[in-house]
Amino acid sequence: MTCGCKESGPIGPGFGPPQEDSYWIDLEMVGTGDLCYVTRHGIGYLAHYRPHPEMVTLARQAAEKQPGLRVGPRDMLILEEVSNLRRRGYRALCLAGYGEDGHLPNWHRVTDTLDKIEPE
Repeated sequence: MTCGCKESGPIGPGFGPPQEDSYWIDLEMVGTGDLCYVTRHGIGYLAHYRPHPEMVTLARQAAEKQPGLRVGPRDMLILEEVSNLRRRGYRALCLAGYGEDGHLPNWHRVTDTLDKIEPE
């Protein structure tokens, strides 16, 4: 199902599944760099949002049960689908791959090609 959640802004169709049994995980650049669950999103200090607290708890618990995956919490300077989901009251969280510089490698660039995926 879709909720009209693309990061194009807070617009989209009014359709959406019931909130009480919906959990959303946005994947951004998974398969490149290190993996994190995003704890604070935004484009600056005044324009930010956070994932649903229940989703953060679930992500933390999963990371603790699977330490070999080396997934941890991280604040990111990104604007993506979680913003629209959270604005509409949904439980949502973003899993993101990030590079040594702390940013999403090749995110929304023509260099985002299949050869950049890291199989491990």
